[in-house]
Amino acid sequence: MHLARSLFTMRSISLTAILALLAVSNVNALNPRHVEIVHKRQAVATTVTAANAAATGVTIVTAANPTSIPPLSSITFGMPSQATLPVSQTYAAGASAPVSGAPALPTNFIFNVADWPLEDHIPDTDSDQVTEWLKELDGIDIPDIAPTVDGSCVNDTAAAADAANRGWWTCGGYTRSTDIVACPEKYTWGVRTLLSFLNQKNVSATFFVVGSRVVERPQVLIEEYMSGHEISHLTSLTNEQIVAELGWTRHAIRTVLGVTPTTMRPPYGDIDDRVRAISLAMGLIPIMWTRAPDGHQFDTNDWQVAGGIVTGPQSFASFESILSNATVLDTGFIVLEHDLYEQTVDLAIGYTLNAALTHNPPFTLQSIGRCSNIPTSNLYFESNTNTTFPSYNNTDGGYDIDGDGTLDLTKGKKANSGFRHTIPLVSTAIISEFLEAIRTVNPPGRWKILVVDEHSQKLLGSVLKQFDILEENVTLIESISSNRDPQPGFEAIYMLMPTSQNVERIIKDFSGAVKQYAAAHLFFIEGLDEQLFQRLTSSAAEPYLRGLRELFLNFWATEAQVFSIQDPALFFNMYSPPRSDAAFRPARIRVEEDLRFAAKMISNVCISLNEFPFIRYYMPSHHAPLGSLKPHASTRPPPPPETSARWRTNLARGAEARAYEAVDSDHATKLLAFFVQSSLEEHKRQNPEFAKSQPGTPEASRPRATLIITDRTMDLVAPFLHEFTYQAMANDLLPIEDGTKYTYKFQSAVGTYEDKTATLSDNDSVWTELRHAHMREAIDKLMADFNKFLQENAVFKGEGAATLNDMKEMLANLPQYQEQREKFSLHLNMAQECMDIFERRKLPLVANVEQCCATGVTAEGKSPKNLVEEMVPLLDSRDVINTNKVRIIALYIQHRDGVPEEDRRRLYQHARLTLAEQDAVNALVHLGVRINRVSDYFACLSNQLNEAMLQSATDRDNKRKIKQKPSDDEYELSRYKPVVKTIVEEHVAGKLDNSMFPYVKEAPSAAPLPSSLRSPPPQQTSLRSQKPSWHRAPKAGSSQVEIRGRILVFIAGGATFSELRECYQLSAALNKDIYIGSTHTMTPRHFVDDLKALELGGVGSKALPNGLRDRPGQRSPQEYYDEKYHTKDAPPPQRAAAAPREPERRLQAPKMSPANSFASSVNSASTPSVKEEKKKKKGGLFRF
Repeated sequence: MHLARSLFTMRSISLTAILALLAVSNVNALNPRHVEIVHKRQAVATTVTAANAAATGVTIVTAANPTSIPPLSSITFGMPSQATLPVSQTYAAGASAPVSGAPALPTNFIFNVADWPLEDHIPDTDSDQVTEWLKELDGIDIPDIAPTVDGSCVNDTAAAADAANRGWWTCGGYTRSTDIVACPEKYTWGVRTLLSFLNQKNVSATFFVVGSRVVERPQVLIEEYMSGHEISHLTSLTNEQIVAELGWTRHAIRTVLGVTPTTMRPPYGDIDDRVRAISLAMGLIPIMWTRAPDGHQFDTNDWQVAGGIVTGPQSFASFESILSNATVLDTGFIVLEHDLYEQTVDLAIGYTLNAALTHNPPFTLQSIGRCSNIPTSNLYFESNTNTTFPSYNNTDGGYDIDGDGTLDLTKGKKANSGFRHTIPLVSTAIISEFLEAIRTVNPPGRWKILVVDEHSQKLLGSVLKQFDILEENVTLIESISSNRDPQPGFEAIYMLMPTSQNVERIIKDFSGAVKQYAAAHLFFIEGLDEQLFQRLTSSAAEPYLRGLRELFLNFWATEAQVFSIQDPALFFNMYSPPRSDAAFRPARIRVEEDLRFAAKMISNVCISLNEFPFIRYYMPSHHAPLGSLKPHASTRPPPPPETSARWRTNLARGAEARAYEAVDSDHATKLLAFFVQSSLEEHKRQNPEFAKSQPGTPEASRPRATLIITDRTMDLVAPFLHEFTYQAMANDLLPIEDGTKYTYKFQSAVGTYEDKTATLSDNDSVWTELRHAHMREAIDKLMADFNKFLQENAVFKGEGAATLNDMKEMLANLPQYQEQREKFSLHLNMAQECMDIFERRKLPLVANVEQCCATGVTAEGKSPKNLVEEMVPLLDSRDVINTNKVRIIALYIQHRDGVPEEDRRRLYQHARLTLAEQDAVNALVHLGVRINRVSDYFACLSNQLNEAMLQSATDRDNKRKIKQKPSDDEYELSRYKPVVKTIVEEHVAGKLDNSMFPYVKEAPSAAPLPSSLRSPPPQQTSLRSQKPSWHRAPKAGSSQVEIRGRILVFIAGGATFSELRECYQLSAALNKDIYIGSTHTMTPRHFVDDLKALELGGVGSKALPNGLRDRPGQRSPQEYYDEKYHTKDAPPPQRAAAAPREPERRLQAPKMSPANSFASSVNSASTPSVKEEKKKKKGGLFRF
């Protein structure tokens, strides 16, 4: 097919946009993301989408300078022109993007003609860049359709006659299910207009841009993007030319903005199945404008005014015809309109958009992403973590482009788009659930207020930025504990922890003469206690409550497949010994309370995944329960009567005897597993549809998951070892805060060094690609990518970087490539610093001893006979830091299964350990490790450690432990594999010892997945509902992914980064979706510090500086929550004398973390009329 004009060569169309107006009553009090931008002429063309607004009044604001808009009859060819205005705001390199997960703005673009194809010419198709882009079509069945003569029906009658088979839009308006051609909601409208007017009217747009105009006017594109508009681009000619046009325009956008769009619009809408296949293969979803059933196009033809083909009144008449045709549609629609010329701008600002806003019913205009319910982050490749977008249109997981039932583009053959992986990402799922909760609230005036408490604020801030929230028509974020001014014109979303304190605050908000808000939509992070539910529904607040929903999202998604309950203090609660006999009972009460709380958070993960898993737990046989769970007279039930016979069966002996003896096996893992089982059973009783899926959906075929609960005592080798994969090594050796924040020296463009703090998260593609690679491989990949960048940009000539130092020197000479410099500088700095420490601290020698102790064999697979001779010089060396000496000694003691006390004292002397460091090693006894062993070799020299001296022929521990399988790792210093790897592998193979990992209830073989667990849910009628979205089955016609069995692993007492890595790698190796969670993620350094304070109950530790506190008596779960999440109310404000209040108020939102903060915002919403409110209440639609 011939597309009349090309992406990179079109000069007549500079920027195109699909946009949306948000209907508001008070447009002078705007959401802060809508900044006033006044552009009169700029190279933009826009397509707008709109949704029917509620029947409330809409205040229409005219153009910024209404007197400049000429009469309609004067808008025609040859009308006088005004001067072009410059961009109203510029943005510095490094400015935060308005899209969650998107990179910061790159260095200001400087156009170099030699780097780009000639303007107004089709790019060469034999260039290196195009050759690389053509690889994205490898394996794709591009329909064998010849290009048309000139893209018109008249001059290519043969192609026109075959238009239906071709899917040719130009001749016949044929579209495919892969195209976006309308918005789902009726009366949704799409137009094309001017940037300043968009911002004045709260309009967000999707700009489809032409590559040559991107590099010509980059600041215009930057301002559109930073103002919150969506960016996309057009298409072109033959196969190779289309790839060239798409590729170069994609490259231009990414060079200027740092992001790559996932949508496109073909010029003139000239698209067929061949063009669709190519754009989809390159990860781009086609977007078209709407056609009515009678064939009428929703095109205003405004672009013809400037050419003298039609007049302004004729174009406006076309627009009015579009509005009348809209009434016959069951969906919304997309209208083609331009602001390329001054005539089209004047038409849009002065007439067409105002006509739409005053239409009855009025329209709410949204960007294509918004009206199609596509998150903004999905619209850019760099920020798109949704594995099902772009969506497939075939249940077999691919695209049937021509509608013949055969897949033309199949899963797994994509190189660039969102067609990747199958595991639902933990963080993405939580983001979706939070945003969906906010989106479900649509008050009459559109705008709403979000009310949070301290804990929910942190949860939101961990996954969302301020812009993400404000983008959902949230005008203000308030803390429930702050002094809030009444906002009776706005409805509020309460997103809170279910504490008694918060419930009373909600009731107070609606108990006075002046109500805090017009209405309340309650979303509780956890399940709400029944008594608190009754308290709410019988209070004065009840008439104002519009709904109540429990989200079950009280856990932290730290990585794609990692979750945490963020409770490092549980380590001390589980393992610290009570200080006295009298302390045993209160200590046991305390640990059971904390374990119940941890069980609730683990249950939240299962609920969010819609899984009621089989539950297995670790039952160690080589030690008794630890800490306050150790059998003690004060915590053991009364003994059974003396008449009980020993030879009776367990059942016949009675409950008293079983309870008395059960204390001997009350390990923390067992209690935790039973608490999780009880919590899920209770949730199932209250929510019968939990863990059910619709028959025939992919989710219905998923096998029931398994949850494996273990604890830190399962593997006490992994926390001490030096790991040399990128993430584990960096967190061990570098000062990385909470595993995510790293501050380093960055050389600025002017050559000075400045401190820069980077966030290591799933949004950093380099980090996610390299974090589980061995450091050697990570460095090689880093340098290869750097050299590829140099080659592609022709920055340097020669051999490129051969070492990290080469990279550092070259980066200093790249000030014009800010984004690339920052990306490479961060990981270069981390890798180089790690390798410097590796050499400086003698880690090759240290790690060799560690590996021999951990595996029990040398790199050659032999018994380590010279281990002491290698170890003692390291203990004596002042180049080896004391923490590493503690790690060596701890590993050696475990290797020998204990050493004589005198020999341990000598090890401490060699290492010159402080008393606190000795306490760290001695504390291993509280984790079930035998550290003392009686020696039979007293004849050895008193001043020399001897391997034979440390052996005991009389005291062997033959009790079963989990043995590591032999490793085939190619790196000698990475031979040991965490025990969790063996556990998961043996579980999948059906070989995991049931006595060591028993099931809480039924096992899979005894209880196969019943069909009742996968039946369709009935219609929910209660407003007290919860609707987790992780598990939601795709709608018919949407993307399908491979359904795999799930395994959840939870490690109480802390997980290591090496264990996280193993679960990622096992997911791929075993074809399972494996998630790993823990009380917290720890490094060896932190583990040693915690061991120092273990005997003291955590006193002086980072997690629990004041130590464990004993509480008299046992608290109810609600009392526990009330204390844990208690927050102080702000003191009453010091009010000045009353003064007249302006209609617009500026309010302060609660403080958030700098990286993901919800800053203060401006209230902007319409106030529902009293009559409408009374009508709703009378109808009882929202009553409990």
